[in-house]
Amino acid sequence: MHRRDFLRTVGLGLGSLSTAAAAWSQPGKLLTVYVGYPAGGSPDLVARTVAPRLSQALQQKVIIDNRAGAGGGIAMDVLRKAPADGSALVLTPSPPLTINPFVYPRLAYNAFSDFTPVCRVVTFDLALAVPATHPAKTMREFVEWAKKNPNLASYGVPGLGSTPHFLGYLIAQASGIDYRVIGYRGGPQMSGDLIGGQLPSAIGVLSTFLQDHRTGKVRVLATAGASRSSLLPDVPTLAEALGTSAIRDVMTATEWYGLMAPAGTAPSVIASLNAAVEDVLREPKLVQQLTSQGHDPALLRGAAFGDLIRKDQDRWRAVVKESGFKLET
Repeated sequence: MHRRDFLRTVGLGLGSLSTAAAAWSQPGKLLTVYVGYPAGGSPDLVARTVAPRLSQALQQKVIIDNRAGAGGGIAMDVLRKAPADGSALVLTPSPPLTINPFVYPRLAYNAFSDFTPVCRVVTFDLALAVPATHPAKTMREFVEWAKKNPNLASYGVPGLGSTPHFLGYLIAQASGIDYRVIGYRGGPQMSGDLIGGQLPSAIGVLSTFLQDHRTGKVRVLATAGASRSSLLPDVPTLAEALGTSAIRDVMTATEWYGLMAPAGTAPSVIASLNAAVEDVLREPKLVQQLTSQGHDPALLRGAAFGDLIRKDQDRWRAVVKESGFKLET
């Protein structure tokens, strides 16, 4: 959804910020939002952008607690054990719920029975980038370079078993290249090696590369998703760059960050949290801040959000199985 349409939609029939707090208010009680990835990365950026407004909407203190590790799974396990009283949430991308169940043989949590979906908060695109010094100026040139230099063709990802990891696998299948994955502990470290030329390419959230692309430190060659990013309209999609016949539907799917609560959280609490997030996402300054980062506000409430998680899990199940990739917890 475009920003203008989003603002028009959420501006209809909504109460003020105080409405959410009045429906469910715990003044003086702390709300902890866990993030399963390191500080400075894209999930952390969204969480810390939204948290101050969420605090105002709920009239209670909101803190961000980074519990990085296990592909976001550590934070999910912490949430699983937390009280189901609205005092703890996780802001997560899709992989801990849609990919980890097929990557980790002994996953500590169940993506559906251990959690209650609150809402999707934002959507975003993934992107493939190369250092500014790389000879490839386009995705097609990169594919040709990779075919001529199979020993050098590798890509960094912010974590093994992540969506960027398997997107790279699909790119290799679609283009016929040998493409070796290199896992990092988050996007910032990966970006540093990409800028420095230690990595010939990287795949991650578009916001990870956006500023460095604009300043000429890296070059974004293509974005995933069904259409071009409004932030980089001159950069083609993977479907444009590789040809639609080679693209699988999962390569054009929009990624997201969403909020989850522990299983058993009361419907009234979930409804109030949804109302608070909806109020937060109607603020024009916040919308501008998020969209400038490459994150589009895209509220999707509880049950519908749960349906999306199931759909995305079904999409990635076949890809992970086909790749044969597994990780130990």
